[in-house]
Formats: sequence, C-alpha cells, structure tokens
Amino acid sequence: MTTVDIGIVGGGHRPRARSASLIADIETHLGFSELAAQWGALQLRGLSTPYQMLPWIKAWTESIADNSGVRPLLVAGRDGRGRLVLLLPLGIRKTGGVTIVEFLGGKHANFNMGLYDKTAVPTLSAADMKALLKAVADRHRIDLFSFSNQPLTWEGNRNPMAFFRHTRSADSVWKGALGRDPEKLFHETLSADRRKKLRAKERKLMELGHITYSEAKAPNEVDQALTAFFVQKRDRFSQLGIADPFAEPCVKAFLRTATSLRQGESRSPISLFVMKADERVLAVFGGIIHRGRFTAMFTAFDGDPAVARHSPGELLLMNLVRMMCEQGLDTFDLGMGDAAYKTVYCDVEEPLFDTLLPMSLTGHAAAVAIGVGLATKRRIKSSDRAMALVSRGRRLLRG
Repeated sequence: MTTVDIGIVGGGHRPRARSASLIADIETHLGFSELAAQWGALQLRGLSTPYQMLPWIKAWTESIADNSGVRPLLVAGRDGRGRLVLLLPLGIRKTGGVTIVEFLGGKHANFNMGLYDKTAVPTLSAADMKALLKAVADRHRIDLFSFSNQPLTWEGNRNPMAFFRHTRSADSVWKGALGRDPEKLFHETLSADRRKKLRAKERKLMELGHITYSEAKAPNEVDQALTAFFVQKRDRFSQLGIADPFAEPCVKAFLRTATSLRQGESRSPISLFVMKADERVLAVFGGIIHRGRFTAMFTAFDGDPAVARHSPGELLLMNLVRMMCEQGLDTFDLGMGDAAYKTVYCDVEEPLFDTLLPMSLTGHAAAVAIGVGLATKRRIKSSDRAMALVSRGRRLLRG
C-alpha cells in the first residue's frame, strides 16, 4: 500500500526530548473479549467521554455495527511496562473499494474519543500518535482514518487526536453548570414570567391525570417509555416529512439493549426519564449519566395538540435538570446541534473537530470527497436560509 504522510498541526510532530516513545507496544483486536477487563479498569481511572464506556459501545456494535458492515478494530497502546495507556474503540468498513476506519458509535455518539490513562495524556506526543496510526494502517491495509465529532478537550485535558490537522465540525455541543439548588438555577435561567407560564401549562396537563416525573428503571417502565418514544418520534417525523431514523430495527434493538439494566450494573448505559399523566407518557428524555455529567441523546413528546400546546417536553426538561441537581451532578448538556430550548440551561460551547487522515492514494481521494461533503454541511448548518431550503426539499421528496 502506498502511504501518505499523516498531517500534524503546527509543528507538533517534533517529538519531545526523551529516550523512547511512550507507546512501546501496539495491539489490535477484532473483538471485545480479550480487552474487556482492562477496558473496564481504564474507563474507571482514565480519560474518556460517556460514549466510550464498554457497555454502551458493545450495545451499539452488536445492534448497529453488525448490521452496517462495520467490524470492531480495537487499538491498544502499552508503555514499556506493559501498562495500557490508551485504547481506541474503532470500527473498520469497506466502501467502494476504500477501507475506512472510524470511531465506533457512529451518528449516535455526540463525542468521539479514545480512552487514555490520565497520567499518560500530558506525555503523549504527536509522534506517538502518528506512529500508532501508521502501524495500525500498515497492519490492516487501511486507506483512510475518518474521525468526526471529537472534543478538543475533555475534563481539562487536551485530546491527543488534536495533534493532527483538523477542521471544525458542523455542530458543537453546548453545556451548562448545575448546582445543588435547582430553584436557584431556575431563577437564574428562567424569567419570572416563563416560570409562571410553565406552572400554568403543568396545571392544564393535570386535567389528563396525576403528573409525575421520574426515571424509568424497572423493565416494564423502560418498555413503556421506549414504546411511547418510538410512536412519538414516528408521528413527529411524519409531520415533518422526514424519514424516521428510529424506525430502523437495528436502532430499536440498540436502544432496547442500552436501556436495559444488566447483571452487576448499577445503571444502564442509557437512562430514560419520563413525564406521565397517570399512565400516559407525555414526554421522554434519554441520556447518559457519567462522572457527574448528564449528556442527552434523544427526546420526544406526545404530539396530540391537546398535549403539545402545553410544552410537555419543556416541562420534562426542567424537571430533568431538577433531578440531576438533586443527584449531585455538576454538568448538563443536550447533545450536538443548535435549538432554542438547548440554550436555556446550556451556555458554554464545546467545539468539536473532524480529522481525515489518508494512508494511501485511494484514501487521499476518498478524503477529498468526504472533506467536500463536510465543508458543505458546515456551510448549510451555518445558514438559516439553507437549513430551511433543506427541510423543504426533504418534505417534497417525501411527497
């Protein structure tokens, strides 16, 4: 395979003055079994986002990757003492004769990143990361590494992948700080008039039954919440004239697996929160609780005009924030993308970046094509008029 040099940002390719690379040994695994125990240990002591937790990754891989031609390619880097210092949960696929490697999780992960030993992150160099990926590319005849939606920093640490040349992702994630006093937070973020209107909306919804806000934990509660969510999403996408991505059997299987509590686990990979009037599910929120942070994945609400006009989604969001404060969490995010409701509680931007690393001439051509697509997506996302035209076009195509 003809290789192409991997681009490094700002001269960062110069290795630090030291006798040897931090990474002394590189392993690649095509399954989870051999690394499971070490993965679990690294995610406890190391640096990673919620989307690199082994139960979440396994649920996604077994449900979605296996149905889309993606095979796991797990990359482990060890130091001279055999200590695991990094683990990249990657997937390999072949498209049009091009072998591409991406992070496992696909479009369902808001953040893509490796798992790193925290003590190793400050000493990992650009040369270490470049040598690692080149070794993996040579071993598995990879044409292109395509890494999207990566955080520049995480928990105050620089993402080692940021050494490589990259471009800004089309979307950012917005987060906000929580406190121990939810009422104080609501007074700071919601006007008195808005709080009054929300109380009035909740009273209107009480006409449908006793209103409760809770986390779905028991199997029957999870099944009820997911069933309602799938129906609410189906109806909403139908109104918008857009194909429902949650209707795919593999996506439904993923969410059902990831919201189920497995033996020995204190919490499922994805937590579900619901607003109900008696037994009628009015709204659903799904997300991940990890290291003091809630990160949202999906939401839906009952589209019946008698319900929707009273903002059940906004009421559930407010009470979800309340629950997270009461549980002692300190950070809250509502995932990628811009929406008015996200800015109420989330006022700090977390920029994301995309990296295309061609490893062959074939990979270089594919990178050019993918790069054009990413640039176009960024331009559309930055224009309200362009987004409106895209939405209109989707509705016309759906008839």
